[in-house]
Amino acid sequence: MEKNKPLKLRVRAYHIWERAGRPHGKDLDHWLEAEAEAAAESSPEKPKRRTRTSKAKATKTTKAKATKAKTTKAKATKAKTTKAKKVAKESSSARKAKPRRKRTTPSDS
Repeated sequence: MEKNKPLKLRVRAYHIWERAGRPHGKDLDHWLEAEAEAAAESSPEKPKRRTRTSKAKATKTTKAKATKAKTTKAKATKAKTTKAKKVAKESSSARKAKPRRKRTTPSDS
């Protein structure tokens, strides 16, 4: 047993208590949670087993994701250019439809 273990547990429980909003009467819960966290940290973790997937399957999913990303990007670009063309067309047709009126000044009348 480490010499500073009770102190570390106390500090950890204190931090848990603060994160929980400093509730009254929950000291035992916080202490047990601190012990559980310390035990989880001290125990060696087992390396995760990787499942075997075929190289072809992995390549297909990677290619599919890349194709989907390209398609989405192309659609977004097309939508932007279509919208820009539409706005430009509307603004140019709006200018042609409305002739400018001549300004009149009070001295002209």
